Amino acid sequence: MADDDTLARMFWARVERSGASPAQQFKQGGSWKTLAWREVGGIVREVALGLLALGRKKDEAVGVLSTSRAEWVQADFAIFSAGGRTIPIYPTYPPDLIQYIVNDAEIRTLIVENPAQLAKVIEVRRNMAGLEQVVVIQGYEGKEPWVLTWEGLRRLGRDNEDKLKSELATRVAGGRPEDIATVVYTSGTTGPPKGVVQTHDNHMAMLTSSEHTLRVAEGDVHLLFLPLAHSFGRLESFAGIYRGLTTAFAESIRTSPRSGRTSSAACRGSSRKCTPASWPRARPARRSSGRSSSGRWTSARRSPSSSRPRSRCPDCWA
Repeated sequence: MADDDTLARMFWARVERSGASPAQQFKQGGSWKTLAWREVGGIVREVALGLLALGRKKDEAVGVLSTSRAEWVQADFAIFSAGGRTIPIYPTYPPDLIQYIVNDAEIRTLIVENPAQLAKVIEVRRNMAGLEQVVVIQGYEGKEPWVLTWEGLRRLGRDNEDKLKSELATRVAGGRPEDIATVVYTSGTTGPPKGVVQTHDNHMAMLTSSEHTLRVAEGDVHLLFLPLAHSFGRLESFAGIYRGLTTAFAESIRTSPRSGRTSSAACRGSSRKCTPASWPRARPARRSSGRSSSGRWTSARRSPSSSRPRSRCPDCWA
């Protein structure tokens, strides 16, 4: 079986090939921290084993409600490795939309960024009977039995490694290109959000096609600031692994005109990708050129945002 025909096998093949090379960069305590591919692989393995220990079965849905950050990508590939389906949810969504997507996608475990996102889930929890656990990435100090911390989930994976490692290997090896990888929900401008089903094969085909247009080399640094609930942001995340890039995570999409450009210089980024709606915030100050001293910027072609109906999600067109 090919080592790159599903997103999970693509990830583990990259970890094997690029082991000690840098994979992720993010701000921590005011300075940039770098994780090697082998370190990211260790985290993904622990999270995947933790999901199995929670009882997640093949093809079950796990949601992610967070801004773009290293743990988002780690969770994504842990879910794929466990044979699950990732359901992205925009962090700007109000409680009622979170409830709708959790119920419609039949999410069993929901990974949220912080106590603020958890509070939205708690507000509508009584209306989400199928939701079994919530995992909080940072800032949670409560003791609710149905809430785990990110570190707690990783520890659960470590504690159950001997018992579950063969099952995890089976899930990775048994994944098929036609399996559903993710369901991406629309912004809900014309009614309730609609789930767009995407298979592993869909994404692998896009990545193969991107080789003709994405002008990067293995080891390049790309600055990711688009929401990972956005299909283009997700493609950029996948391309980082497919092409062996170092993914640097911008501190905030809302401050990308200043901090995004500063982040690109600080992490020595060679590229970043945007949609046209975010281009005025992300492009270099000189409008006459598509290139700056810190690298080349690329964009996807879409219709002007002014022609679209107003969305309940401020970041959906970003």
